[in-house]
Amino acid sequence: HELDLVINQIKKVVVYAHAYHISESRVEGIEFCKLIVEMTRELVAVISGLAKPDVLKLRERVSRIEALEERGDSLLTASLASVFVHEHDAKSILVWQSILEKLEDVTDSCDHVASLAMSIARKEG
Repeated sequence: HELDLVINQIKKVVVYAHAYHISESRVEGIEFCKLIVEMTRELVAVISGLAKPDVLKLRERVSRIEALEERGDSLLTASLASVFVHEHDAKSILVWQSILEKLEDVTDSCDHVASLAMSIARKEG
């Protein structure tokens, strides 16, 4: 269920971007996407590692995901500041605020799934 949430949140970003008729991205959106790709790569490794849990290796990967999620928090703050400074159209501000917040939600969910996987590994290991 939690992993489905990550996938559904990614889909939601795409649906909203389409609904808002976004034709070009902002640098901040691209940075969030890079961050999410990195997090999901780590998450795949964490989930794959549950078959034969090595708690120390999993902990290292989960720590990376946690650090990436913290970068996502900082990126959201900086991104919203940039939007409010550089966008002058209220509609654009609201659209990008919504998209950026949804992207940050994805990072939160990745972190949550990683924490759950770590809990499973501890119980199994």
